[in-house]
Amino acid sequence: MTPLSKQVCPNFFRAAGEVDFHFELRIKAFMRKSNRSHPPARRAGAVRSDGASGPALLSYRVSGLPIIDHVLRRMRLKEFLEGYLPRPDARCRIAPVQGLLVLLKNVLLDREPLYGVGEWASLHAPDLLGLTEEQIPSLNDDRVGRCLDQRFASTEPVRHEKRN
Repeated sequence: MTPLSKQVCPNFFRAAGEVDFHFELRIKAFMRKSNRSHPPARRAGAVRSDGASGPALLSYRVSGLPIIDHVLRRMRLKEFLEGYLPRPDARCRIAPVQGLLVLLKNVLLDREPLYGVGEWASLHAPDLLGLTEEQIPSLNDDRVGRCLDQRFASTEPVRHEKRN
């Protein structure tokens, strides 16, 4: 039986020096099309460096996020936080639960300071952070601070009434 970590993300565990053949072909094709001598640098947004229109290559970090997501799902941490935090305001771009989970993933993986969480999140795949691409630019230290404020303001479970 394969270990759980290999079941969650099999491509994450490769032998040293082993390269995904298809990934290498995609990078070579991109470098041929753009006449580059080196692979593209990481950047947020789909902007081509040569200024031409058309599809662009986006690269995101994955790191240990699939494994952490699996563990957090098994712990049901999101449901637990939703029970203790008030419902998000309609004006909120990022729900307090989402902000706290992004902060937790940051602490577990890279320990970036609070003011660097937005930049850290822009390097990672948004769906693995539980966010959309539109939410990533609005993630900053002030917004994460407000999520923490709501967490520390709520000490008792909130009873959510069903809305009709």
